[in-house]
Amino acid sequence: MGEKNLQKQNKTFFLFPHCKKPKKMRCTKHKKEVISNCNWCGKPLCPLCVAKKEGRKLYCEKCALQLAGVKRIKLPKPKPIPRQEKPIEKQMDSKKKLVLDEDGYLMIEQ
Repeated sequence: MGEKNLQKQNKTFFLFPHCKKPKKMRCTKHKKEVISNCNWCGKPLCPLCVAKKEGRKLYCEKCALQLAGVKRIKLPKPKPIPRQEKPIEKQMDSKKKLVLDEDGYLMIEQ
């Protein structure tokens, strides 16, 4: 909410002028702006630090080397579970009865 601006007469007014805008994270190695984190170890990555990219997943050099020996396979889609047409009803013994006692508890009588 500290960054929320009000536009009025081509001027920008900050709701909380004492709050500073957050600084963008920078890579410790290249001093470039961080674009993402390593998907495995969480290290901040700039465009120059990205060693491996799999779709939207990015990996640093150390993790990419560890992943090099790992072969990934796609799992087969699970088979759908057939639906039962009628619900299974459990039958109670004819000797047992459910009775409400004086305190309001449900009791099983035989």
